[in-house]
Amino acid sequence: MLKDFFSDRPLSITTYGVLFILLGLFLFSSFSWLALVDIAELKSQAKQKNLALANTELRTTVKNVINEAKILTSQFSSWDETVQQLGNPTYYSYWREHRVPSAHFIKSYFSSIELYDSEGTALSKQHDPNLPRTIPNPLTDSYLVKQANNYHLVYIQAIEDTENNAQISGYTGLKIDFISALKRIQRFKYVNLESIKLNVPDGSIIEKNAITKNLTFEVVPNAEFIKLQELMFETLTQFALSGAALALLFWYLLVILFGLPSRQLSHQIDALRQGKLPLIDNTQKMKLPVAELEKVRVSLNDYQSQLDLRDVAIRENEMRMRAVLENVVDGIITIDQDGTIESHNAAANRIFGLGEKDYCGKNIVSLFSESSTKNYNIFFNRHSQIGLNSQNLPNSCELIGRRKDNTEFPAEIAVSTMHIHELQLHIVVVRDITERKRAEDKLISLANFDELTGLPNRVLFNDRMHQAMARAKRNEFLAAIIFIDLDNFKAINDTLGHHLGDQVLIMAAKRLLSSVREIDTVGRFGGDEFLVILESIKHIDEVTAITTKMLQSLEKAFILNEREMFVAASAGITIFPFDDTDTHNLVRNADTAMFRAKKQGGNTYQYYTSDMNTQVVERLNMENALRRALERNEFQLHYQPRIELATGRITGMEALLRWQHPELGIVSPVKFIPILEETGLIIPVGEWVLREACTQTHIWNQSTNLDMRVSVNLSMLQFRQSNLVESFGAILDSSHLPPTRLELEITEGVLVENVDATIEVLNLFHDKGIHISVDDFGTAYSSLSYLKRFPLNTLKIDRSFIRDINEDPDDAAITAAIVALARSLRLNVTAEGVETKSQLDFLRGLKCDEVQGFYFSKPLSVKDFEDLITQKSVLVVNL
Repeated sequence: MLKDFFSDRPLSITTYGVLFILLGLFLFSSFSWLALVDIAELKSQAKQKNLALANTELRTTVKNVINEAKILTSQFSSWDETVQQLGNPTYYSYWREHRVPSAHFIKSYFSSIELYDSEGTALSKQHDPNLPRTIPNPLTDSYLVKQANNYHLVYIQAIEDTENNAQISGYTGLKIDFISALKRIQRFKYVNLESIKLNVPDGSIIEKNAITKNLTFEVVPNAEFIKLQELMFETLTQFALSGAALALLFWYLLVILFGLPSRQLSHQIDALRQGKLPLIDNTQKMKLPVAELEKVRVSLNDYQSQLDLRDVAIRENEMRMRAVLENVVDGIITIDQDGTIESHNAAANRIFGLGEKDYCGKNIVSLFSESSTKNYNIFFNRHSQIGLNSQNLPNSCELIGRRKDNTEFPAEIAVSTMHIHELQLHIVVVRDITERKRAEDKLISLANFDELTGLPNRVLFNDRMHQAMARAKRNEFLAAIIFIDLDNFKAINDTLGHHLGDQVLIMAAKRLLSSVREIDTVGRFGGDEFLVILESIKHIDEVTAITTKMLQSLEKAFILNEREMFVAASAGITIFPFDDTDTHNLVRNADTAMFRAKKQGGNTYQYYTSDMNTQVVERLNMENALRRALERNEFQLHYQPRIELATGRITGMEALLRWQHPELGIVSPVKFIPILEETGLIIPVGEWVLREACTQTHIWNQSTNLDMRVSVNLSMLQFRQSNLVESFGAILDSSHLPPTRLELEITEGVLVENVDATIEVLNLFHDKGIHISVDDFGTAYSSLSYLKRFPLNTLKIDRSFIRDINEDPDDAAITAAIVALARSLRLNVTAEGVETKSQLDFLRGLKCDEVQGFYFSKPLSVKDFEDLITQKSVLVVNL
């Protein structure tokens, strides 16, 4: 009702302003009246003596009086005999004038004082009757005593003697005029205490906890409060009357200034702003002043300006939306309920290759291939149904689009419905997803195929293995997994570069594919490793034939940059379901068999057997134990002495590594040295060997006069270190061994691997004074040309030539030739493995420089070798 009333009778802005002013005056008058009521109520409460504040403050005052008495008694900390003899009145005066400066507000009512000894007996000669002669036990610290019409507060407190471990040295008793003190310290501003009463009989005692319970009083407003109350009441009354008069005067002036014509005109203007056309009676004459007409003209112009600005904004938004539609990448097509195209943007023309006239009367279905028509109809019908829950529907649909030249492309569409008045339109957004599909296909290819060779990678190969085993199990056939690894492929990468190495892998993949059947699978496992699945195998001979064919295809020369390269391969074969039924185990078995084929020299194949796994497990266990051996101090060095044939003097020793396994005992170096080299552990272990050998040699040379040289073997992996010279130099510095007392033994294979780099490193060692010897000379390349290029000091004849030197003329001839060669090159010669006197005599006849072997001493521990060199520096041998 109220809403309809105001809608039929719109109010002007002026009227709203008047209403708000009147509302403010009404609220002001109301609050003034409420303030007057509150003042009257306050006055009534004061007259009724119900001020709770006074009640609370008075009880607090009682507690303060008792607390002040406690403070006073605590100041009696000590006294002497002279003060005790003054008597009670004299001592009281002395105390009051000189000892109670902090109790200025209460000492006027400080009536009497009594001192007691440690037994609780009063000491004064003139005793106050209100104070006890003897302290009661148990002690009551405070209480009230009524005498005649007055009340006295008695407070007794023990005094502790701090010099004698807080013993009781006496007591203090005080008597205070309680009522006078209570009235003196009250702090009320607008009220007074009319009377204070204690409801107890004469002569009785009230203890501290019961004092406030028996205390009653009356509270009355004082003159200051009454005067303030009357002044506030008069002021608010005058203010309220003045405000009411001003409100009436202001309302009268508003009625005169804003009359009925102005109100009607405001209604007309407000109606125009609300979009309503006011009804004006032509017979009604409105008499308006010129100023009011000018206001009407300004208001109408302002309204017209607002309409013009709104039209400009609408046109700008329309142009902006059209520009957006024309420049979006996706095609936007509007169709009716039957699918007839009504409008489209420029992107739709580009996607379908159509012109403006090509859309006339066309149905949108004609823009897609016939195979996509059914999918489009299903998708469109679902999204165009009113009331259907769109949350459960797919947002888009993939179709095959068809251009004007009948070429097809993958497209994605989305459909939405809109209503304009009573007309229902559908908006179809079309996107060309050709590039996205290409990217998806490429991702699928990258996820499943090797990028270099195009063969299945590990992921796809594992899936193919599962399928192959399922088919073999279902058809009762065999399946073979072949692990193929190219031999010496690393040498191709290192010498020719990775680019040509990749070409070799591509050509190898093609040869493997041409060697297997269509039902078989060839995959790349990584690096130069390939895996092959042979399916529908009825007999093992078929696997052997296909494997042989693959290896033979890889034996043929690879033509790279008009150069022939030969790359062989090793293969390991495992059979499903004989060897295992798990894919991971089958691959591992094939890898184990391939490793066995490589150990046999490569370019061959091996079938997996169960004992291979045992050997692999043993090797893996030994590798794991070796990784912990260094930190557990399980390595030891043994030393085999080297004897100078001409004098029989010990000139040095070879440091030989030994491993003391906690369970296996001493492990042969033949077993664990190759594992150290394959795993790279030879580098930290080799540094440990060098550090221990240099340190121990320096200790022995300091304690004897032998000036021995220690020889340490240097592996190929150690020699490839970039910081080899710096690392060895730091070890020599820390061990304090002179470089001339160190000899590095290097095999012929290390020397010829990279001749130029090897010469550079050996020259650095030679410049420091370190001796270089060629170990196992004559067993490797047997090339003598490199001897004159390297800064060598010693040739060591391998023990294989010394073993049969007296029975085999060839060994004797080779040994003689090595000694003669060393003489001509001014190199020393050391023969290893001397075990008999006949071997020694033969070498002495050749004038060999040094010998070492079991004939003189086996490799000795540190303690045994130390015993040997301390007993004699010259070995006496049976000639």
